[in-house]
Amino acid sequence: MQSELKISENISFYTQKPENMLRRILQASSNYNNLIADFFSGSGTTLAVAQKLKRKWIGVEMADYFNEFYQDEPEIKAGLLARLKNVLNGDKAFFYIDKKRYSHLSKDINWPGGGFIKYQIF
Repeated sequence: MQSELKISENISFYTQKPENMLRRILQASSNYNNLIADFFSGSGTTLAVAQKLKRKWIGVEMADYFNEFYQDEPEIKAGLLARLKNVLNGDKAFFYIDKKRYSHLSKDINWPGGGFIKYQIF
């Protein structure tokens, strides 16, 4: 199991963490149905991995990149909400910035998708 961030799972978020690294942390420190909290969700990797590992989670993000898409001059990028919707839909491969992106973790654990999210915008 590798922990480096693979180009294929990077959604061009500068501080994005490798899914397999977060997988090891969450499996070592929690059990099924435990609550995982991430108060600086960023690209949503912790939330995505928690969902795939069948943990409950609470994520908080106040920046513009929470939305489905956000402007990062000169590009329009997929935001946290778009990533989480993709995870619930089975974390299917998608094209982003002219490259095919996919999650190695989803393939490793045969993630079928599922679940729901509830969010509040203030």
